[in-house]
Amino acid sequence: MSEGPDYSDYSDYSDDAALLAELAAALAETTDVPPGFARSGRDLFTFRTLDAELAELVEEAAGALVRSTSGADEGPRTLTFRARDLLIDVDLDVHPPALRGQLSSERGELPVEVVAEAVGAEPLPVPVDDVGYFAVAPFPFASGRFRLRCGGVVTPWIG
Repeated sequence: MSEGPDYSDYSDYSDDAALLAELAAALAETTDVPPGFARSGRDLFTFRTLDAELAELVEEAAGALVRSTSGADEGPRTLTFRARDLLIDVDLDVHPPALRGQLSSERGELPVEVVAEAVGAEPLPVPVDDVGYFAVAPFPFASGRFRLRCGGVVTPWIG
């Protein structure tokens, strides 16, 4: 009965120490990702949403453009986006941070969730109720740039 395969014909690596030294040298060559490689990967990542329809900003409340002397927003920012037959109304409060929105559709079919996305953060899925309302409070992306994705539609970056 044989104990295992016979490797005696493989004389290149009969010395375990030599094999380990060669493996260590191969692993030590470089661990840094070339700068161009990382940049290309990030650039290609943007194309993953190529099939999503970009929602168009159709209205922004006038108060959203007014800034206080301290640089903080006075009130909620109200934005309306349209794509195909989907209307996305969004209210964004910075103090305290909250996102509230309403989806409506001419066909009556509404997505069951909205996903908030920010660069460098995990996507945040938000459930949509039967009448199209969604809310997140506190909203972690209120002071940065984010976008919303729902039902094959994605908004431009908001921030």
